[in-house]
Amino acid sequence: MKCPQCSRNQLRGKEGMVCKKCKYNFILDPKTHQMTDGKFLALIRKASREGTYYYTEDELYHVAALAAKKNWGCIGGGIFGTIFGLVFINVFIGDFSDSDQSLKFILSGVLVISAIFLTIRSIPAKLPRKRWDKIVRHWKRNSSEPIVGLIEQTVLHQPPPQEMESDIYQYGASRLVICQHDIQVDWLVLNNFHSANSAVIIGENGYPGYIAARADELLQSNPGLEIVLVHDASEEGNQMKQRILSGWPIVEGQIHDVGITKEMLSVFGVKSHVIKEFGDIFPLHALPYHHIQTLLSRSIHSISDGGTGDFVFIWQVTYGEDGDLGGDGDFG
Repeated sequence: MKCPQCSRNQLRGKEGMVCKKCKYNFILDPKTHQMTDGKFLALIRKASREGTYYYTEDELYHVAALAAKKNWGCIGGGIFGTIFGLVFINVFIGDFSDSDQSLKFILSGVLVISAIFLTIRSIPAKLPRKRWDKIVRHWKRNSSEPIVGLIEQTVLHQPPPQEMESDIYQYGASRLVICQHDIQVDWLVLNNFHSANSAVIIGENGYPGYIAARADELLQSNPGLEIVLVHDASEEGNQMKQRILSGWPIVEGQIHDVGITKEMLSVFGVKSHVIKEFGDIFPLHALPYHHIQTLLSRSIHSISDGGTGDFVFIWQVTYGEDGDLGGDGDFG
């Protein structure tokens, strides 16, 4: 194990779980958890973009699941080495005697079996959500510090201090962003999406309560106010527009649905094994925030300019036809 504090290589079996150099207490046992402290902390840095963003538990898992992808470099090297070795054995040994067929067969068999074994060893297992959640729970129980930047529950129930009102209320809101889940409100607001995009952000069920009056005020004073809906890739998410129309004083022409759908996930390059772990509901907040920030901001400005704000089109323009969430090296 490499100590994340001083970078010393610690021999777990011989030297224990306390760094011999700096006295760092290791939290994760690689043998038990199949993960080191250094790897766990590296995943946090990736999810937070080196501490610049808040991130959700679903988003952190998505990052961890992408990091467990197959090592195709090792696999490719194993395949090449096997082919080269087989050719070498047959050509080199064949020069000695045709009677050495049995030796060639044995050596070829040993080479193929060894190559298969080493290739399988080079493929990290996929990371099931249950196993990841167990790792996170263990970390929380045994770490003296909270996981920095992780949004575990909603925290915006109370109005901000008076000195912050200019930031929260007075930035000239041009639109109302309604989120399917309360956690998505915190995700956007804690990352300052509201002030960067002149938006009041509220949950579908009216969270946070102190923003509800601000939202009502905007709706009454500006009948043409842009209403932007963001939601999960799920049946309930697809029905959000109908729920808003039936429960809010909003007309259909105001609403712009820019939530995600299951069909979009393949365009975004979300891996099939990750989608499978989430089941029937793939949360919007499981996508990397820095991508959603870009997509949602450009979608909003597209709507303001008379466009549709279509996520797929904006994704392809921004990242290309073959873009994917891991393509920029953030999660490799």
